[in-house]
Amino acid sequence: MELLINGSSSKGNSYLLIASDGILAIEAGMPLGKILSENDVSLLDIKGCIISHEHGDHAKFAKNYAKMGIDIYASQGTLDALALKGHRYHAIQSANIKDAIKPKAQIGNFEVLAFDIIHDAKMPVGYLIRHKECGTVLFISDTFMCPFNFKNIGLNQLLIEANYSEEILSRNLDNGSVHTKVYYRIKNSHMSLETLQELLRANRITNVNNIVLIHLSDQNSDSEMFKKRITEQTGKTVHVAEKGMRIPFNITPF
Repeated sequence: MELLINGSSSKGNSYLLIASDGILAIEAGMPLGKILSENDVSLLDIKGCIISHEHGDHAKFAKNYAKMGIDIYASQGTLDALALKGHRYHAIQSANIKDAIKPKAQIGNFEVLAFDIIHDAKMPVGYLIRHKECGTVLFISDTFMCPFNFKNIGLNQLLIEANYSEEILSRNLDNGSVHTKVYYRIKNSHMSLETLQELLRANRITNVNNIVLIHLSDQNSDSEMFKKRITEQTGKTVHVAEKGMRIPFNITPF
């Protein structure tokens, strides 16, 4: 299994989980044609695309994907907000995390379960994704915190937001480079480094091989500091998502 990062910012979010038996697209914030032309990826191998919420940097090109024959999976609220209707669009109902052993969608050989997160969108969700090659992947983007505990899930890979640092954001508010309205919007809709650290402490990550930090703010983050802190805290392999990055995403490290 390999994780391909096509974009991880407010300019556009797109990730591909590439297995030997198919590909799962995560987010549709970048045009699929561009992704295919820039990478050694076949359209025929893409089994579907899951979307977390309706904001443009995550879902702008959903119709583009569908026109190219890719089925889209999202919450009903997200599909409604984007006015997406037709046989290519599938609503995934959020599950109680206690039911995580029961996948809610089968996309090729990927099992996908959605759960509610907290963001200024109509019905945003995070995902647990299972495949025999990568194990269980936890995907969380655009939420100020995670209301669930995954201790009993058996996580193997984390693809998770670390949008800003409390310290950096507060400093930017004080020096006037961040407006008060923007400050509170960020605080109430995105996950901070500090909140991520609390989430990691609250969960069992013994079998986690990779922690990929996504959706870092250009203005309110520090990629080197973020990577250093999470590495020191967890002892895991930590990556800061960058366009074009390919990360081995196997259930075993080797």
